Amino acid sequence: MDAKVGIHPDVAMSEYGMWPWANYSTLKQFKRSAAHAREMLVNPPAQTQAMLLGTATHAAVLEPELFAQNFCVAPKCDRRTTVGKKTWADFLANNQDKEVLTADEYEQCIQMQGSALANPLVSQLVGDKGYTELSFVWVDKDTDVTCKGRVDRFGRLMGNSVIADLKTTENASEDAWAREVVKYSYHAQAAFYLDGLDTVSPVVERRFIWIAIEKKPPYALAIYEPDAATIDKGRRMYRNYLRQFLACHTSGVWPGYNAGVQPLLLPDWALRQEEGEDEF
Repeated sequence: MDAKVGIHPDVAMSEYGMWPWANYSTLKQFKRSAAHAREMLVNPPAQTQAMLLGTATHAAVLEPELFAQNFCVAPKCDRRTTVGKKTWADFLANNQDKEVLTADEYEQCIQMQGSALANPLVSQLVGDKGYTELSFVWVDKDTDVTCKGRVDRFGRLMGNSVIADLKTTENASEDAWAREVVKYSYHAQAAFYLDGLDTVSPVVERRFIWIAIEKKPPYALAIYEPDAATIDKGRRMYRNYLRQFLACHTSGVWPGYNAGVQPLLLPDWALRQEEGEDEF
């Protein structure tokens, strides 16, 4: 069922995925090509174990009670043997409505949960009134494209309305995180969500934060808030993608890479390397 413009709490991810509107996962594919964006739109990728682990981490940190209810640990058994096959069959029968994690994956989630909730700001954000996995739909005022978004946590923090985006990473230090934001265009996603929520639920000031937590011991965590210049740059990026989306959707043409011969210029860092340092 298509959702109307507005905020939609308590919507399952499976239902949200069926809404036929433009979302950031599709728009960011324009960084490669329109053909990649269309592929994402028409054939969304099936859930991988890595994606499942990401979902589990979000649940463990932002919805601890639901994590305990919805995820379980796979038993250690040799499924090639008769005993192992029975053990596994019994396990699946007793956990039909749960997602299955390995013991290591489950422990990783528990450790990240402990690290996150030990942070007073994260604990406050999760414990106070708010919404987790909040979906919303809006019509972009410049392109008239209907868009959808789904934020990890929507609530109040430090006296302001706040969107919190939980990200797992190898390195949550400031320099490393800044590089990751640029690499994955997280600032464009932040601007997309801020603009979307401001369209359907305007406030005087709304803040956006990233909760970056490392996936390995000691599961260190850092909280970052993009400044206005970062959000503005992200806004220009996603709006460029949105204009491309409109053009392709209108024409029905979703081109891939340039079909002609293009000059290839090595990046500056490669040109600065000493001659002979790397061989191709």
